[in-house]
Amino acid sequence: MDIATVLTSTGLSLTCAGAGIIGAFKFWAQKTFENRLAKGMAELNAKNALEIERIKVQLSASLDRSTRFHTHEYSIYPDIWSKLTDAYGSALKLNLPTTYETLPEDNNKALDEILEKDGFSEGEKERVRKSHDKKKSYREIKYEKEFSYASVAYAGFHTSLAENSIFFSHEFADILLEMSEKVIGQLIKNKPPLNREHYQCWIDYIEFQSGCRKDMEKIQSYIREHISPRKSLT
Repeated sequence: MDIATVLTSTGLSLTCAGAGIIGAFKFWAQKTFENRLAKGMAELNAKNALEIERIKVQLSASLDRSTRFHTHEYSIYPDIWSKLTDAYGSALKLNLPTTYETLPEDNNKALDEILEKDGFSEGEKERVRKSHDKKKSYREIKYEKEFSYASVAYAGFHTSLAENSIFFSHEFADILLEMSEKVIGQLIKNKPPLNREHYQCWIDYIEFQSGCRKDMEKIQSYIREHISPRKSLT
């Protein structure tokens, strides 16, 4: 075998060996890259899954708070309107000249039936029985009871306003406060004992009603617009 043949054989062997090494290196490099890529993707997916879960929890909590808020919001508007109309109506009634029942002077049984029907307590009944002017005592106690109811109604409205004013717009809260001042002013004006002629009762009735009409209409209109189902769908 001559030198040329030996060199040729050696060269071919080295070429084949080099090709094998390069191939092996490429395979190793590809596998290493694929493994790192797979590991990186797994870590990224894990991080993404945690982030997605965190966002879901935040979104769920946000929606839950929003749902609770709107549920409460939709309940407080009808509630404040109900309490306002009760307070306003009972205060207005204090100015309304009322024709009281004719009391029997000499029939205690019939008298007791009337007092019982009107919800008089035993102490109030006794006060009427022993009075020299049963009609006057009856009217005074009847008015005191109406005033007491109006005061309780106003207290209920004012308490609801104080507790829920944070949920109202400034505009709406201001109108409610105006009505609150008008109602309490009417209660102070009509504090018993009250002695007025019928014509003065009617004048006070009409003035109070006229002075509250615009505010009551604004409040009613605001509530209707604010909780309208059509508005919530737009």
